[in-house]
Amino acid sequence: MIGYDDQVHGGILFSFLDDAMANYLFLQGKRAHTAKCDIRYRSPAKVGRALRAEGWPVKEKGRLALMEGRITDIESGEIIAETSASFMISA
Repeated sequence: MIGYDDQVHGGILFSFLDDAMANYLFLQGKRAHTAKCDIRYRSPAKVGRALRAEGWPVKEKGRLALMEGRITDIESGEIIAETSASFMISA
């Protein structure tokens, strides 16, 4: 989906980050669902550019996992978006 001026729509970027963080937990054998997510868009992502999404744990307490994530433009290394999120781990 395209936003303004051939930029990737922010909702697509959010979904990309959300999936990267949830997938990290899934690969650790944990099923989790997003409880809260704050995102900061730092630079526009141009349609057609290769992007990298990363997610990593910050803290886990009981069924709550605090995660952070980032999208970067692979070619330039520019940070496109950063996020912090809370995930509820399924029992």
